[in-house]
Amino acid sequence: MAKTADNTAALSGDRTTPAEPPLPFVVGELLEDILHGIGAEARQRVHTAGFEDVRAAHDCVFRFLEPEGLRLRDLAERAGMTPQGIGEHVDELERLGYVERVPAPGDRRAKLIRPTERGTAFIEAGLAGMREIEREWNEAVGPRRLAQMRQALEAIRELQAPRA
Repeated sequence: MAKTADNTAALSGDRTTPAEPPLPFVVGELLEDILHGIGAEARQRVHTAGFEDVRAAHDCVFRFLEPEGLRLRDLAERAGMTPQGIGEHVDELERLGYVERVPAPGDRRAKLIRPTERGTAFIEAGLAGMREIEREWNEAVGPRRLAQMRQALEAIRELQAPRA
């Protein structure tokens, strides 16, 4: 939409309406900023714990990985990716020693992707870092406000679930 000299928005032809006041940050932008900040802080903490070779791109694997393992197609589905796309990350994490492919029970052709001992240690370090970040938030805003934020975000996530 084009803006005119008197700060109006040209809608069509010669019709103009006063421009809306600039919007403050929308909640989605705030959440995105917070998410990026959490990611950077969590990565710094796990790097400090000795896992310097894990990249942000690997989050798509670790977020959905289960201790007993998952088939590649199931991991891809949970991550909202193609098997080929997530397979590249799995291949890299396997080379780095964080995951392994093992035969699936009952299907000799299928493989399960599961964390190795190093992968489990990484996941535990990541979770410990996230708990520490939440403790810092708790100290900053107080337990009541943090609980209210969590409840509000959970309610919003439920609203989004049918759309995803």
